Amino acid sequence: MIHALKPSDQVARTNFAVDMPERIDACPDFLRQVCFSNESTSHISGIRNRYKIHVTCEVERGSPKVNVWAGLMQDKLTGPFFFSEKAATGHSYLDILKLYWLPELMDRSIAWPPTSPDLTPQDFFLWGYVKNIVYMLQATWNEIEYRLDICRATKGAYTEIY
Repeated sequence: MIHALKPSDQVARTNFAVDMPERIDACPDFLRQVCFSNESTSHISGIRNRYKIHVTCEVERGSPKVNVWAGLMQDKLTGPFFFSEKAATGHSYLDILKLYWLPELMDRSIAWPPTSPDLTPQDFFLWGYVKNIVYMLQATWNEIEYRLDICRATKGAYTEIY
């Protein structure tokens, strides 16, 4: 489900888009110091959205899922940490932040604009990359069936399939 932008969200996003380049100009290493913290949910059934838009109707109700959390800086990745759907809470994520990130980040928080997956590296890159790897297993099983069909059709001949 895509969350609609409210007028106040658009103002916050615009202000942020103006402020960030100023911070980067003032300190060229600024983005190296920004920590992005985010989580994603993957359904074990293998159903996913190929267009990276949050869609809930494609997933069967009650489908088992796993939550993944990662902290990302320009030169540092913490995680990913995997949680069963029942174990992942706001407290779980806060505990990870306290353990791995808070000593480095004290008093340096930046208000990130709401409803901004297009400005968050985990959303526009990392989660798609991780899910492609995770869901590759299903494609592997489909590939095995295809290769068995080829083997039968060629009466056991060795074939390179590209």
